[in-house]
Amino acid sequence: CDGGQAGGCFSLAFMLAEGQGGPIDQVRARDLYRTACQADLKNACYNLGLLLANGEGGAADKPQARTLFQSACEKGHVSACSNLARMLMRGDGGAQDAAEAMSLNAKACESDHMAACFQLATMLIDGRGTGRDEPRARELFERACAARNAQACINMAVMLEQGHGGARDEARAKLFYDGACQGAIETACGILA
Repeated sequence: CDGGQAGGCFSLAFMLAEGQGGPIDQVRARDLYRTACQADLKNACYNLGLLLANGEGGAADKPQARTLFQSACEKGHVSACSNLARMLMRGDGGAQDAAEAMSLNAKACESDHMAACFQLATMLIDGRGTGRDEPRARELFERACAARNAQACINMAVMLEQGHGGARDEARAKLFYDGACQGAIETACGILA
């Protein structure tokens, strides 16, 4: 890192943030991620954004985290797009913008980021950022459940059980409750009991 190699700064920051090869030092990790981010490494910008959003290694700085997620997202970092969408939905670090959150979640979901697919499905159920689209939400919950997102499994089970977004199917609903139970969603386990 001292030789001006941004990749070295990133690697050292990661090791310090995770405590690999020594004690965790998130304060120093922030500095090194910042250096690597300024050299245009999208992963460094994303990881620095996580530390700032969560207040790790210093005070939380949600507006700066949001800026970093946006920068990394624009460079193609799908998880940064998903985190930026979450911040936009909540209004963390700036104005709330459900339409932009919807767009970012759709982009990340197209790249198979299942947390974004789950967020997008939730927005479609609530009609945030667009009109309600229960059939599309149902498709996304099923896709996220197949990728072992337990919360998506229980949401899909409820939609099947109640006939939201398509036909009622209590037998299939039980399969999704089982997936949620396997993912440690206690409510789903109780329904199956």
